Amino acid sequence: MKKFYLYYNEDKQRENKEKRNYENGYLNRLLYNYLKYKKKFVCVSKSYDKIHFSNEFNSSKIKVAVKFLYGMRNKGNLPKFVPKTYLPEYFTVDTKIDDTLWFVKPNREKQGKGIIITKDPKEYLNKDCVIQKQIIPNLINKRTWCLRYIMIAYCENNELSLWISNNGLMRYGLLPYDNDKSGNDLNLTLIGNRHYQKTNGHLVDKHFFQESKMDLLSDKQNEINYPLICNNLKTMTEDLKKMWEKNFDMSKEINKSHEVLGLDIMIKDNKPIIVEINRWPGFAILDKNCHKQVSRSIISYEKNIVKFIGDNFITNPLLNKQPKKGYFYKI
Repeated sequence: MKKFYLYYNEDKQRENKEKRNYENGYLNRLLYNYLKYKKKFVCVSKSYDKIHFSNEFNSSKIKVAVKFLYGMRNKGNLPKFVPKTYLPEYFTVDTKIDDTLWFVKPNREKQGKGIIITKDPKEYLNKDCVIQKQIIPNLINKRTWCLRYIMIAYCENNELSLWISNNGLMRYGLLPYDNDKSGNDLNLTLIGNRHYQKTNGHLVDKHFFQESKMDLLSDKQNEINYPLICNNLKTMTEDLKKMWEKNFDMSKEINKSHEVLGLDIMIKDNKPIIVEINRWPGFAILDKNCHKQVSRSIISYEKNIVKFIGDNFITNPLLNKQPKKGYFYKI
């Protein structure tokens, strides 16, 4: 039987960012630590920056090819994928200028880079960026927060199914919320991206940095309406599925293909608002330094996600089966 190879190569990842197959690097990086302990995968060669695994599954579903989701790398495409009910307001030529704050985000940037927060974003209208209205959720520990919600879009026999994690990561601003803040302090207050915060953590007191650690959504049941938020997230996911099925031709998708998506969601009045959809979202467990910054429950949460992806999409070909229910549930 033909062997299937998975290799981990940092240089290859950078060169093939646009390549639509298993060589892309995201799954390689995500699952490296998982695969090296799997007996069905054998390390056949090893060098400084390249490790080869092989298995006997010619029909392995590691290939990521739900093509209609490819456009999500461009933040300006969000309205094509998300019903208006779950979108933040967008700035247009007809929008009136008041004291509202607007987030100007480069379409193809990541990790919180290039974000500008302004009250007058007119000069950015014709640039390659998306301009979204500020959303202030119910504060926790006097901080704004954003939810990272993990979703797997799975295509089989021209049908789309969505698999949703049963929890989510809450990420806080580095500084307590204050409407009078300006300049860099405003960014440190409102941008919850972990890479951005790690890069700029030296700008705040250690006390504030410690208070801005991540939590799991389920850990904050006493501070938020957890059952209602979960129910509204489920409804949102069902509406996403209906929209995607209606607007995209699944017959053009490669059979038994999938995407792992990270949805960045703000919760306003218990209602989810999607501010970004990330293809190939990062996981903190891949960063050795993150073990000092997150709780064991978060590390366990992310390890379970990796295990679910590995067990259902990588290790087993699942020629006649849907993914198993486990840490994710099917919509």
